[in-house]
Amino acid sequence: LRREAKENAEKLEKELAELEKLKEKELEKARSVSMNIIENTKIKIMKSVFITFDISHKEAVIDLLTHNNCRGFSFFDQMQGRGSVSGDPHYGTHAWPSMCGAIITIVEDKAVDNILKGVKALDEESKQLGIRAFVWDIEKSY
Repeated sequence: LRREAKENAEKLEKELAELEKLKEKELEKARSVSMNIIENTKIKIMKSVFITFDISHKEAVIDLLTHNNCRGFSFFDQMQGRGSVSGDPHYGTHAWPSMCGAIITIVEDKAVDNILKGVKALDEESKQLGIRAFVWDIEKSY
């Protein structure tokens, strides 16, 4: 009777160990499925970056965007304006012959800081030419 009880106890311990292994496998599957769902439903936070600049900065700004994997943008050519703090006006006249341009691009939030650092570096190279960047949230897109 003792031997039979001992055999039953050993059998139950083996079954319990197998159930624990099965439980761990099922938990791992559930974790994997959950992670896939989370990854596939992540909402990308998008930002709009509007950069205004002296037209001589055009190629540098496009290079900056390309370097930061920003493929899409719209370029506004032959714009007029003046900075709110300093720099020369850009009116395309005899007195103020230079012109300015602007680029707007929609990027993932993680790209914004590098773009702003690049714009600041361009501005520090030649303050009188003028370049500024403005960022705002994109709520929806098609």
